[in-house]
Amino acid sequence: MEDKKNTLKLTNSLENNISIIKNIFTNDDTIIFRKFESLEELNIEFCLVFEKNMSDLKLISRDIIEPILNHELPSSLSEDTVIDYLIRRVLISPTNQIASDVNQIAESVLLGNVVLFIAGVNQAIIIPSKGFQDRSITTPDTEKAVRGPKDAFTESLDTNLTLIRKRLPDKALKFIFKRLGSKTKTQVCICYIEGIASEKILKELIKRIDDIKVDGVVESANIAENITDNKLSIFQTVGSTERPDDVVTKLLDGRIAVVCNGTPFVLTVPFVFMEYFRITEDYNLNYFFGTVNRLLRIIGFFLTTSTPAIYLAIVVYHQEMIPTTLAISIASSRKGVPFPTIIEMLVFLFIFENIREASTRLPTPIGQTVSITGALVIGQAAVQAKLISSPMVIIVSFTGITTFLIVEMKSSTIALRLFFILCSYIMGLYGYIFGVCAVLFYLVSLRSFGVPYTYRTTAIDKNAVKDTYIRPPIWYVNFRSKVATNRNKSE
Repeated sequence: MEDKKNTLKLTNSLENNISIIKNIFTNDDTIIFRKFESLEELNIEFCLVFEKNMSDLKLISRDIIEPILNHELPSSLSEDTVIDYLIRRVLISPTNQIASDVNQIAESVLLGNVVLFIAGVNQAIIIPSKGFQDRSITTPDTEKAVRGPKDAFTESLDTNLTLIRKRLPDKALKFIFKRLGSKTKTQVCICYIEGIASEKILKELIKRIDDIKVDGVVESANIAENITDNKLSIFQTVGSTERPDDVVTKLLDGRIAVVCNGTPFVLTVPFVFMEYFRITEDYNLNYFFGTVNRLLRIIGFFLTTSTPAIYLAIVVYHQEMIPTTLAISIASSRKGVPFPTIIEMLVFLFIFENIREASTRLPTPIGQTVSITGALVIGQAAVQAKLISSPMVIIVSFTGITTFLIVEMKSSTIALRLFFILCSYIMGLYGYIFGVCAVLFYLVSLRSFGVPYTYRTTAIDKNAVKDTYIRPPIWYVNFRSKVATNRNKSE
């Protein structure tokens, strides 16, 4: 929780003001205090305060110190007019700001700005001079596309807003800035298109963000956990992407984006279940291939969550459903395996998830080697040692491969897979069907900022179901979904 601080103001004494700032930054040698005086008869004393590692030192010398020293200040200047004169006639920066609040000034210094103090004046000038390096724009790491834009968001808020603005140069695109974290003071920007985004959802989003009271926000996921409708749900109700084109597409559909400084992942709300299977690249391909790819992701979700459970139910409870030849093959492969099917399955799934996690965290060349070698060597050795059966290797491997069709649902699919396995182990296929019904009821009960989570799946709305299980031609879809926007028809 952020403590309420008494507002401390600057005084007319330069030495007193410098002393106040030095007391705030005690034992911090990165804060530089640079005094200098004008050379004219007026002889005004100045002091610059800045953080040496975050400010551009060349800019400070070229655009602040040199112009003041080389400019002939008129003798008629008074304490009331000197700041206005410096901003209008001397300082080059177009976004200077006047401040007298000590806390605001200290925060500006920590953000990489320069603060100019003037003798006899109880105000200071905050001059932008950030000079630290940001990561350059690269291709997306987690959302690769065969066809479409190749740029991705970075950790710089300004860069990310530029990537959105250049794709959407519309005066209706609005930005609302917030700061989160009593210690980190992380800058957050809410982006929406006025007249398209729902005002009700916008107000609710702003309220939830304002209610976040934490010491620090270092990643957009910290915000997502605080603003989500169902904080304990295994399904995400706040979208996340590192692709600018995806954000712009959702803004045009009435969504609202939350851009957080320091992270390349942008949040979008509301987020419904079918958005797991819709990706921007679908609209860059022919509608037929876009539909095929989307159906593959939907089928992949079913296979990765249900294949182990169905196999377990049939092998343990419903052997009569297996063709005789296949049943004999499965029985012979299990001969000598000391563990029951449920233990065999859970152990090998655990091993597979360990290999996947290790390959993800390791450097790319090593990670690929670990994943391929680990899967082949461990699987083959386990079968030869009669620790697991050959069909189990096939089932688990196929389950793992289909997981990568919907990477964003990785955590959800793992949880659902274990739940279905447990249901199947207890009651066979009847238990599996019971588990599926329970999950469906749970999905229907979820909301994302008041929007039904299964809206595009179950709503009786011809304009909403146009773009769900299939990807229709773009010219055929000229309506936005009603739940997230003020204006339904596309223009």
